[in-house]
Amino acid sequence: DSQIHTRSWEVFLRKYKIPFETISSTQELIKRPPGTLVLPSVVVMTDQEKKAIVNFQERGGSILATWLTGVRTEGGEWCGFDFMNQAFGTRVVGDMRGLDDVNFLMVYGDSPVIHYLPAGLRVWLDHPREWYPLQLASAHASARMMNWSRNFESSTLGSAIVFDEKRVSSGSLTRSVLLGFPETLWLTTDPKMLEAIVHNALMWTLRQPDAYLANWPHPYRSASIVAVETVSNMDDPDIQFGKMLEQRGISATYYVPTDTIGLAQSGEKLQAILASGVHELAYYGDHFKGFKGQSKAVQTQRMNTMRQTVANAGLHVSPDAGFCAPADSYDPTTTLLLQQLGFGHHLTFMNTTDARLPVIAPDDSDVPTKNKALVLLPRTLMGLEEWLMEAHTDTGIQDYFTMVDLNHQMGGLSIIATPNQSGLTQEQLTAIFDNMATRQNKMWSARAGQVVNWWREKENITVKLEQGRVVPQLVVTIVGQEPLQHDAAVWVNLPEPGRHLRLTARENTTPMPTISAVDPWRSAVVLHQLTPGTYRWGLHFDLANTATHP
Repeated sequence: DSQIHTRSWEVFLRKYKIPFETISSTQELIKRPPGTLVLPSVVVMTDQEKKAIVNFQERGGSILATWLTGVRTEGGEWCGFDFMNQAFGTRVVGDMRGLDDVNFLMVYGDSPVIHYLPAGLRVWLDHPREWYPLQLASAHASARMMNWSRNFESSTLGSAIVFDEKRVSSGSLTRSVLLGFPETLWLTTDPKMLEAIVHNALMWTLRQPDAYLANWPHPYRSASIVAVETVSNMDDPDIQFGKMLEQRGISATYYVPTDTIGLAQSGEKLQAILASGVHELAYYGDHFKGFKGQSKAVQTQRMNTMRQTVANAGLHVSPDAGFCAPADSYDPTTTLLLQQLGFGHHLTFMNTTDARLPVIAPDDSDVPTKNKALVLLPRTLMGLEEWLMEAHTDTGIQDYFTMVDLNHQMGGLSIIATPNQSGLTQEQLTAIFDNMATRQNKMWSARAGQVVNWWREKENITVKLEQGRVVPQLVVTIVGQEPLQHDAAVWVNLPEPGRHLRLTARENTTPMPTISAVDPWRSAVVLHQLTPGTYRWGLHFDLANTATHP
């Protein structure tokens, strides 16, 4: 019953007060001016209807479709995916049948068509019999299906949401978004998350401007931290490993159990590793016993002992250095004490959040702490050595690269955890970190402390897009006491490729940010060292031959 799918859209559009018309014939479509045509799981389609849709695209119309589209004739015969390939620039490479544990939609945050939801957010998406989500191959993706732990599965080679923009033979530009799952599944997922996805996608096809704060400093699309867990005494190979990272422009955060610092050899090696100023030191407990279930007094004593041991060893460590509990053995008391004692971050298990981004820990103490916010850094990737030992295949390293690539596409934080004096071969280590070095123009390779400082600063920035009298108004508010230390970026959706974003200030004293391209559909407004306050700029989308930049 196709009306089930149609009603889902009618309810959504009415809820958000988006004007629409329902059409039931090709003649009606031909009369409509270009806009967005929604195809709600229109499995059956006549040749005449397909031609009318192609003609609609030729006139500059956009398409937002779900699931299987035009794969059967009006008589119900199977006719394949040719129309989907033509209309959406995508190939159907499979579906989710038989993949019972792969039931989470992972969204690519900060993509042109999904940016209301955080990067890598898990969205439950069931796949009951005969309603299997599709796996799609396309140049531009915004989500894919994965299991809860987000480990790469070679059986899921496709994306779940794809988008495209192309210039057709008439010279017009047409946009398309294909959601690879039917409306039937909307009822089983979180409605707020689903509506955020659909609303973003619809506004993109309608070429509506939008502005949002990027997750990472300009020009980065994602971030990575190399977390070295020192599970054995430091030795010369550790120094060599640190230098290998430095040569590739990669920083590391060393999580050290402080009972090893008292050994002269380990302390000396740590001094040598930290001497370059590239890497940093954090805490891995006072010994390898976990913290979970211990009293507040015992945990406090252990944390104070950690700090005192490092001070006695003369090692340089930030006053708000981070912490990682051995074997992920921690509890709410641990987090509360880290806040009260002024630690900067807590390296946590992936269940801390459903997204792939840092989290500001809520202050649950009776008396709010005066320390800076504690930042939780969830490890949403399996540890490097753990993954390669479990993969048991020659493609283990390549699969790990794929997992990091997917997290990068999602705009998330990749924590590459590895023990010191790893059991990996030198060839494996070299291949892994050579690969990381190739991503540095878009993936921020940072120490944990740098990510923490940025995430705290990001919390002080809010971005709004308001309707102005003539042009949209970008409103940026910065709170706090200091100028921005990072180049925060506001990403602005463009109505079409080839447009140039230009800003105009409402007052002569308003600073003019620089503007940089992000991709064909977006530009970045780079907020360089702005002081606290509220700033307003008019947004102009000039044609290439008429653009003037301040």
